[in-house]
Amino acid sequence: MVEKSQPGNSGLVKVESGTGPVPGNLRKMYRTARAESFPSVITINIGDVGIEFKKVQWDIGGELKGLRYGTNPHQSAAIYTPVGSPINELKWLQWGKGGPSLTNVQDGCRGMKIVGHFEDQSVAVMKHINPSGVAISINPLQDETYVRARSADERAAFGCVVAFNSMVTRQTAEKILETFVEVVYAPDYHPAALQIFGSKKDLRVARMPVLRGGNVTGLPNILSLDGGALIFEDPHITKISSLQDVMGLAVATKRSPTETECKELLNAWLIVVEIRSNGIVFWKNGRSLGIGQGQVDRIGAIEDAILKAKLNRMDLAGSVLASDGFIPKVDNVEAIAKLGVIALIKPGGSREDQNVIDACNRYGIAMVFTAERAFRH
Repeated sequence: MVEKSQPGNSGLVKVESGTGPVPGNLRKMYRTARAESFPSVITINIGDVGIEFKKVQWDIGGELKGLRYGTNPHQSAAIYTPVGSPINELKWLQWGKGGPSLTNVQDGCRGMKIVGHFEDQSVAVMKHINPSGVAISINPLQDETYVRARSADERAAFGCVVAFNSMVTRQTAEKILETFVEVVYAPDYHPAALQIFGSKKDLRVARMPVLRGGNVTGLPNILSLDGGALIFEDPHITKISSLQDVMGLAVATKRSPTETECKELLNAWLIVVEIRSNGIVFWKNGRSLGIGQGQVDRIGAIEDAILKAKLNRMDLAGSVLASDGFIPKVDNVEAIAKLGVIALIKPGGSREDQNVIDACNRYGIAMVFTAERAFRH
C-alpha cells in the first residue's frame, strides 16, 4: 500500500510505506551550482615575495562560471591558481550538468598527471582522485586502450572521470558513451568525437594540457589541517622516471629483474606514486590489473588489489607489483607469490627487509629497492 506523506515545510516527497522520508531536492542538489562569495584574488606572502592567486572562472556562453560546488553539494568552493599554473589553460568544451564539482577537477588534474608520466598513448580512469584503471597502448587503437583501462575495474568505473594524453578519436568517444562517465579530459578532440559527446547533455568535456615533469610553478604544496592551520611542503617528485633509473636501482634479491620486468616495474611505480597510501599496483602487459589504495595496512592494500583483480577476472600470474612504502611482513610476499607475481619494486627500509628478501628468494621473485617512499595522503 502506498501512503502519502505530508510535506508541509519539511521538503519530503511521497514515499512507499516503510521506506522512510526522502529529501525531495536531493537529486536536484547534485545538478545545481552553489553560489560562492570567495574573493577574486588571494595573496600569500612567502618570505618577502607576495604570490597572487586568482580565482578560476570560465566563460560559458558569455557568463563567468566557477565550480558547481565543493566536495559535497552543500559546500561552496572556488579554485585559485598562480601565474603559470596549467589549470589556467583548462577549457570547457561541454559544460553539462551545471559544470564541474571540485572532485571532478581534482580527478582531472590527477588523471592528466598520471598519463603525463607516459610518452606512449595512455588512459587513466579516475574515481575520487584515485585511478581505478590505467592502460598504455600496445597497439595504435586508442579506443582499445581506453577499454583496457576501464575493464581493469568495471564496477569502480561507473560515474568515472577519464583522462587521455592524446587526441580523443571518434571511436573512443563511442566507447565512452557505452557506460556512465562524468567528465572527459584530453589535450584535444577530433571534431567527430565532440559531435558524439554532444548527444549526452550531462557529460562534461574539457581540453587540458597533459601535466608533465615536476613542479611547474616552483611553489610548495599548500595543505590544510582542521582548525585552519596551513602546511607548506615540498612537492613530491619521484626520481624514478625512466627504464635506466629502474635498471640502476639496488637489487635486493638473488635474481635480478629482466629488462622487460624493469619496464613493467617502472610503469607500476609511476602509478603507485599518484595514489593514496597505503598503495599497491599490480601491472602486466601495459595495464593495471588491480589497485589497492587508501588502506590502513599494507597487507590490506594487497588483499584489496587482489580482490579487485579477481572480480574483474584478471590473471596476476606473470605480473609485477609496486608498493609505495616498505613491505613490512613476509605474509605480504606469500600472498603475491601464490598468484605468480614475478617482480616487486618498493622503497625498502623495514626492519623486516631481510626476511622479505629471503621470502622473495624462496619464490623466485626479483625485488628492487627505490630508497624513496611515495606516500600520498
